[in-house]
Amino acid sequence: MKKLMMMLSVVLLAGATKAQQVESLQNGGFEQWDTIDGYQQPRDWYTLNALTTFGFDPTTEMTDDVHSGKYAVKLISKQGSRTNLSGVLSSGPILDEKLQPNFDNLKYAFSKRPTAFRFYYKSSF
Repeated sequence: MKKLMMMLSVVLLAGATKAQQVESLQNGGFEQWDTIDGYQQPRDWYTLNALTTFGFDPTTEMTDDVHSGKYAVKLISKQGSRTNLSGVLSSGPILDEKLQPNFDNLKYAFSKRPTAFRFYYKSSF
């Protein structure tokens, strides 16, 4: 079984004005985490970790193996008896009330086209 592990630090740079305004995502460095029903969740982000209440293993974890700062996010793909789950990180709710994927509720609407998207990752197979 191959496990894909990724640590991701995201900074979104957006701006189309002459002043080149920089717009960062909330908790883009993944420094703030909350414990919800026994699993950890990066503050202001959404994952599939809520499925732990149905017996699934968490696929998003906090790690101190970082590029900068104190913490990073670790996304893990897990193979289970019922289904395979990928580590997913989103700016809005991923699942609807019927636990079906729905990406219409993403939190951040951008009024300008991003000029850059920078992040650091580490991958191991």
